[in-house]
Amino acid sequence: SGGWKGNNNIVLNNTIDPGHDLGDSNAALYFNMSSFGRFQNNDVYNSAASVTNDLFIGLGFNAEASEQSCWNNVSIGNTVRRAGKNVQFHKNELLGGVYDNFIIHNTFYNSWFVEVWLTNKAISPSVYDNIFKNNILLAYQASPAWLIRNPTVAGASNIFDYNLEFDIGDDAESWVDEGTVTRTTWAAYQAAMAPDEANSIYQDPLMFSPGAGNYELQAASPARDVGTPLTVVVAAAGTCTVGSSTSVKVANAGYFHGPWGDDGTGTPIIAANDPVNTVRVGADTNLGVSSVDYTTNIITLDTAISCANGEGVDFAAHWLGTNPDMGAKEYDSGAATCSAPTLNPVTSPTGDASQ
Repeated sequence: SGGWKGNNNIVLNNTIDPGHDLGDSNAALYFNMSSFGRFQNNDVYNSAASVTNDLFIGLGFNAEASEQSCWNNVSIGNTVRRAGKNVQFHKNELLGGVYDNFIIHNTFYNSWFVEVWLTNKAISPSVYDNIFKNNILLAYQASPAWLIRNPTVAGASNIFDYNLEFDIGDDAESWVDEGTVTRTTWAAYQAAMAPDEANSIYQDPLMFSPGAGNYELQAASPARDVGTPLTVVVAAAGTCTVGSSTSVKVANAGYFHGPWGDDGTGTPIIAANDPVNTVRVGADTNLGVSSVDYTTNIITLDTAISCANGEGVDFAAHWLGTNPDMGAKEYDSGAATCSAPTLNPVTSPTGDASQ
């Protein structure tokens, strides 16, 4: 869990397998009334023989109590498989909200009920301004596939774009758009969501073996190089747009975080140049993040660079090619093209057969 009213928490590099159906609204990864936390590079998988409880949530963003909120949390690089709901945004009471959360570069596969579900109080938008992009949603199930249920009210302004959504089963997939209308074809859903989903695609992502937990993209995957950098550089005095500088002003710094934690001696557990924290700015990559000012949207790097207005900014691990890939696993041509080993021919043994 990301904590009950917890702030600046990180859940990193875990494998989570409950092994059975869980009860009402239990979740493997859960932000509840939390802020500035991160779920990163976790693998959530329910190995139960039968998953029939749609209330088990793989990844949850929740504000349960009245006047409480869940905001500015990040989910990146996670894989979620065989939950009842792979992702849920939920606001249970009036006032407060679930907003400004970032669900980016994740892979969601084979939920029992729905891949992504947003629930709002009908009286006002309470799940709003969340950003969902560069993800893969791959449905493969016995029941009809709900890829996205987004029955939000006017003004919710959740952003869905640059995602790959596909159903590889034999059942009719369906979506619920922001007007609460069920759409049973990709074309109808995409048209109804415009301008959202304009850059999303409906194709088989060609992962190696998602059913066995291998979400790596094949070389021919349509998810390669069709994502988008998370944010862009904004020209500003005193930053890298006017000369070599460690300061980078961006359109939205909420995706990023500076050094994290304390090992007891004052040393951060996650340093500025930790691979989970490094970023790419334009062509400059593997840049450590020394600090983030969420008010001014200025990122301070550990290395001075020169940059230009409009250049893309993303995590370095999720932008290896021309553009970022969709999904949790960035295609790596060096790792994906390993040659098969060469085996020596089998020969008959020689020696003294009398021994």
